[in-house]
Order: sequence, then structure tokens, then C-alpha cells
Amino acid sequence: MLRHARLADADAIARVHVASWHHAYRELIPADRLRTFTVERRTQAWRHNLSGRGPGRTIVADAADGVVGFASTGPSRGERGWGEIWALYVHPRAWGMGFGSALFADAMGYLASLGYARTLIWILDGNQRAIDFYAGNGFALDGTRIVEDGYPQVRMVAGGRT
Repeated sequence: MLRHARLADADAIARVHVASWHHAYRELIPADRLRTFTVERRTQAWRHNLSGRGPGRTIVADAADGVVGFASTGPSRGERGWGEIWALYVHPRAWGMGFGSALFADAMGYLASLGYARTLIWILDGNQRAIDFYAGNGFALDGTRIVEDGYPQVRMVAGGRT
């Protein structure tokens, strides 16, 4: 079941976020850097994100044992007139169960409802699982790369090119 995230979900979202990073990025981010990505820090960030300040929205995927995934979307942080999937993560124990696809479909529907015909997402360079997921859903690498907070990222786009 998908629903709008509430402030009370900050800890659960942080747990999904951290578990996903620690599992998916263990070969891509040095262990000492990955250890700094903690539930406590992410909970604080998610409390801020869910406080209603700023554009966009976050939805969560609920299962019998609680929140197993989330997606945050809104206007692009860098491309005027584009929508962006800011984050989409599913707890590793729930990978392959359809939660990511449901979150993705809802995120894209939300961005379309805001009038965005073009969408982008930044992916950690080397995260082939994510690249394959988005490519299978109509996104393509466009050759744009950045380094943000020390993490190299690649951009994927759908609906047009910059």
C-alpha cells in the first residue's frame, strides 16, 4: 500500500534509506564513509524533509511489517521545467517484490500531474541495479556526470534531453 509520508515516518524512512545504502553501495562507497550514513543522522534529515518546507512530496510503501520503501519527487533541482525523482529506495529485504515499481509509477504519475513531461534522476555511478531499473522504465543515461558530497553520479532522463 502506498500513502503520503508523515513526520512520524521519519525514523522508518531513515531505516530504509540506510539499509538500502549499506547494501547497494557497499562496493561503491568506502566503508569508512558508509559508516557515517546512520539512522540517527538520516532520521534528523527526514524530519526536516517531512516538515512541510519546500516543494515536492514523499510517499511510502507499507507492508505488514511497516515501511519498506519511499520515493521523493518534485521539481528538478537543476533543470528548469523538469521533474525529478529525488530519491527512491526499497529495503533490501523487499527487493524484487514490486514495491520499487509501484513507487516509481506513483512518482511518475505525480510529476505528470504537475505538468512535467520530462523527468531526471541522479544515480550513484556504478549502481547498475538502479541503472537497469530506470532503463527498463524508459530512462536513458544522457552522459551528464557530477560529484556531489564526494559521490560520483550519473544522470538518467526520460521524456526529452536538456
